[in-house]
Amino acid sequence: MTFLKHTFSLFFTQILATVLITIISIVNARYLGPSGLGIMSLVVVVLTLLSMFGNLGIGLSNIFFGGKKKYSWEELTNNSIVSSIILGSLLIVVGIIYFLYFSENLIPQTGAELLVIISFIVPFMLLINYLQYILLGQYRIKEYNLTTILQNLMYLIFIFVNFLILNGGVQGVIISYVLAVLLTSLLLIFRVKTIKRLSFKLEIFQESIKFGVKGYIGTVIQFFNYRIDMLILNMLLGAASVGYYTIAVSLVEALWYFPNAVGTLLLSRTPKLKTEDVNKSTPLISRNAFFITLVLGVILFVFGKFIIVLLFGNEYLPSVEPLWYLIPGIVALSICKVLGNELAGRGKPIINTYISITSLVVNIPLNFLLIPVLGISGSALASTVSYTVSAILTLVYFSRVSENRISDLIILKKSDLELYRGIVAGFIGKKKD
Repeated sequence: MTFLKHTFSLFFTQILATVLITIISIVNARYLGPSGLGIMSLVVVVLTLLSMFGNLGIGLSNIFFGGKKKYSWEELTNNSIVSSIILGSLLIVVGIIYFLYFSENLIPQTGAELLVIISFIVPFMLLINYLQYILLGQYRIKEYNLTTILQNLMYLIFIFVNFLILNGGVQGVIISYVLAVLLTSLLLIFRVKTIKRLSFKLEIFQESIKFGVKGYIGTVIQFFNYRIDMLILNMLLGAASVGYYTIAVSLVEALWYFPNAVGTLLLSRTPKLKTEDVNKSTPLISRNAFFITLVLGVILFVFGKFIIVLLFGNEYLPSVEPLWYLIPGIVALSICKVLGNELAGRGKPIINTYISITSLVVNIPLNFLLIPVLGISGSALASTVSYTVSAILTLVYFSRVSENRISDLIILKKSDLELYRGIVAGFIGKKKD
């Protein structure tokens, strides 16, 4: 029940985060318009890519080594802080070169000077990633949830200040994002509280990269898989198309919040358990996460157009069709959100890397083939095909490793329905008491 409790805690945190992100999207969409929203989305994508290049899987290593008690949490925290400074500084140089000489081609109508300045937040983005994994590894779910919520809340507050008080535009939104990242990283340093004296051990750094890089490459490639469509759309159709697509993506990716919550907990608990115990419990978790995502996907398909018009206005009607095309792929990839993290927790992150590479190889050419024919929807269809390929490969490999049937991983059983009845009955009983 502890796992279930933490799962729903993370899930409801994700729901609250979704509400905040949705409000942020609504405000940005209405004030910036499709083109401005597209530019902002591209800025976030490029910054995230920069930070991911310096990640090197250190966050994942923190969970694995901390869970196995190979290194102390204090040692891992100290190394994380110093690593974020070292790697982040190198990436600042890369960011400055890129923003000064190439940004106009990818992110139009945004001053290169501002982009150079915001590249200095990359070390803080790395630090957030590393320290959040420390909290997860220690099973400090409440603190993890708190940092997730506060970053979005601070971003929203700064956006309101930008639009309502300062009458700012895209640049003000970018600065709001930067401030939220800076404050969140400082909050995390305060919350982790395992630092007595800052130090750095080269051995831990080397071991962390040696282990983490196996999954890190897959994480970077998977992010490319998620966001390469925006870069190609901007190249072929312009920033406004990215704005429309961003709305569809922001809504449909909300379907991942429950499987993300489940997968996050599996990642943090798997290194602590015996393989036999994991093999028995994961099918139950996997098929129920998939079922819940499927139900939510059907609901979004039916009401998607109504939601877009209600929240963003008729101006964003071109977002509806891409939303419909994306839903099947998002539902399929929920399988990877659960089982992929399970594999990483088993110490096999390299499998996720191979699967991500295959998916990306499918995704890129399909984007170039389908966008000229179907427009924005072509990019959505390309993503759905590549996500489905990832899901199939993950299912096949995991079933072999765990000796579970694929049907046990995705098809609901009668015993699962009894579980739901028990949960509902327990909830009603508590209400009566």
